[in-house]
Amino acid sequence: MLTTVREKQLSAIALSAIREEGAIPLLVESLKDADAYVRDSAARALGNLGEKAATEKVLDSLVESLKDANAIVRDSAARALVNLGEKATTEKGLLVRILRKDYCPKCAEKIHNEEEIDG
Repeated sequence: MLTTVREKQLSAIALSAIREEGAIPLLVESLKDADAYVRDSAARALGNLGEKAATEKVLDSLVESLKDANAIVRDSAARALVNLGEKATTEKGLLVRILRKDYCPKCAEKIHNEEEIDG
């Protein structure tokens, strides 16, 4: 079991370097770690995994990390979303998730249903 912040950081970096998809659940869980360095490393690692990591759970977790108290974690989450590729950044899904979670749930549903958004 990983106990120190440094062990957790190095684990996230190593898992992303070997492009191990099996690491995705651990990395998603690490986005909730108490330490900002661990959350930052997890976000970076998910981004390094590319499109194969662009699952609904990963996208939702990274969108949630956009609200992290730490600016570095927020930046890493945003970069990870970009690095997850076309699926994460160009489909309406990411926009809908952000709107639903933070801004305008009604707008998100309209986009999801491909209806016109009223001003």
